[in-house]
Amino acid sequence: MKQYHLKRDSFNKVMKSYTPFIAATLAGPIIMMLLLYPLLGDILGAGTVTTLVLLYFAYAIVRILIKINKARRDWFSYLIIWDENYITKKQHKTQDLTILMSEITRIVQVAGGVSIQTGDPQRFLFVSSELEEYPGFLGRLNAIHVIEVSTLPSMEVPSMYTITQHRKPAGVLKILLKWLLVTVIIIVIFIAFMSLLIYSLENNLL
Repeated sequence: MKQYHLKRDSFNKVMKSYTPFIAATLAGPIIMMLLLYPLLGDILGAGTVTTLVLLYFAYAIVRILIKINKARRDWFSYLIIWDENYITKKQHKTQDLTILMSEITRIVQVAGGVSIQTGDPQRFLFVSSELEEYPGFLGRLNAIHVIEVSTLPSMEVPSMYTITQHRKPAGVLKILLKWLLVTVIIIVIFIAFMSLLIYSLENNLL
């Protein structure tokens, strides 16, 4: 039996590839605020816009940090177990996937990794090239089934797909409750900040 993990030092490299998206997410509302400021003629209007932008900014940062933490957890918990009779993938909060060697019908190497396929379209496993000892893993696969190299021009499969491919989406009720909680928190903070701003204006504190 042989165990494979994703390369720990590759996680930071993968995260760096998302830096432009994160920067755009955070910079967007700030740019919008700067564009709107000249159109606002009073402190109350400017304060309202500033409050909304700061709330969004805080929400975006928290959401990004949560996503990074979950990705780190899934990346470091990812495990491939190789046995002479089967291949099993284990991962935190994801149902184990076991594919018998006798079930494998096709193995295709694509840009970014290798796809292990069975007769059931729902039972497949994509393994990223960021796997430890990846060349050796390919050698083992090739010994049980000839690996096809895809000749189709395609974009590289993102490494993060390795840890998201079998993740089940959250239930509708859970999603609704989460967004309801977020909405309530934002409204409460907004009302509190605006009340403080109005009080300050009425008492000439600003």
